[in-house]
Amino acid sequence: MNLSEVIEKLISNKEEINTLQSQLNKLHNENNKLNELRNQIEVNRLVDYIQIGDEYEFTRYMSLKGVQTGKDTGASPSFRSGDKIQFVKKNTKSIVIKCIKKIVSKNENGTVVKIETNPDTLFRIDIDSLYSHLMFDINFKTSFQSYINRKESLEQLGI
Repeated sequence: MNLSEVIEKLISNKEEINTLQSQLNKLHNENNKLNELRNQIEVNRLVDYIQIGDEYEFTRYMSLKGVQTGKDTGASPSFRSGDKIQFVKKNTKSIVIKCIKKIVSKNENGTVVKIETNPDTLFRIDIDSLYSHLMFDINFKTSFQSYINRKESLEQLGI
């Protein structure tokens, strides 16, 4: 190859790289939109999946995005392993939960003691926050995915 052939090949390769990068950017944008759509569909399915009166026991720490409703006790929607909530009301953007069991640590004579309380505190939780935290619970996620698969199979059958 002489110098002019090398330069032509470099120019040709650069043009091809630019074309491929443009295609790659388009695919990234399309995938981002598809991921947003998937999350939106899964969040909507979560609202269908959760039933009023169902209870959920936390297996790890979760700090949910939401506000306390009803009697103001200054509590925040933060939960740790062993805490239990009940789903009270659901909307498309939020879910009202009631904390029915809360594990509180107290220091008594230099010893940390865990005490189970029943605060009955109500919180309005952002559905996206609840979704993102619940997807970290492997058992919940597996059950939820089975629900989605079953629901979509039934929809395909027209049932």
